[in-house]
Amino acid sequence: MKKVIFIKGIKGFIGKNLFKQLKKEFNIIQFKFNFREKNFENNLRNILLNKKLDYFIYLSFIKKPKNYFDEIQNHDLPIMIAKFLEKNNPKCKFIYFSTLNIFLSNHKDEYILTKKKIEKKLKKLKNSIILRIPLILSKNIDGDKKKLSRFVNILPAISFIPYKGSNINYMELHIFIKYFI
Repeated sequence: MKKVIFIKGIKGFIGKNLFKQLKKEFNIIQFKFNFREKNFENNLRNILLNKKLDYFIYLSFIKKPKNYFDEIQNHDLPIMIAKFLEKNNPKCKFIYFSTLNIFLSNHKDEYILTKKKIEKKLKKLKNSIILRIPLILSKNIDGDKKKLSRFVNILPAISFIPYKGSNINYMELHIFIKYFI
């Protein structure tokens, strides 16, 4: 029987691509979160209890929140879901996508500060996995990857961005995530 995975953020760039690859081997569940519903938390609990999830992948993040509901999605929702799953479905792994940028001391924007707060809370839970991913590039990126690499690479001998002639290879995200599933 196929393992059941829910991907929160399935409509974003990473979520769409992850879904395309994982749906071949896993049963991917989708449902719409409606924060404006009066009984949002109860509805969410019922869905999480009824779906018998093996993995919950949380990709969703709004970089420029416009309202209270965006803030809930960024701050409260990942913790609420992870805690609920730990209590009610302890076999389900909650996989939270964060960023390597949390280690940059000179970058303290709202995105990084929020990711740090969430990670701190998730580290206390047994069922949570935090994946800190580097810069994500599509295969069809516009512009010159070599020029972009000059902004990101620390030392000339170390390249974090693959470009023609570099020693770095792409790692497909779906292959990476299978190490954790």
